[in-house]
Amino acid sequence: MKQITIKLDEETHKAGKIKAVMQDMSFMQYVVDLIKKDLETKKSSHAKL
Repeated sequence: MKQITIKLDEETHKAGKIKAVMQDMSFMQYVVDLIKKDLETKKSSHAKL
């Protein structure tokens, strides 16, 4: 597993943390899930070509 550091403005960070709490997950897991969903979407759209 790799570890990364990201920089977010305060508003984006706060909104992301609120969204994560609403989904009963950590902010880190929320971000990981977003990346995985985006990659799956990209994979699906490439498969259609």
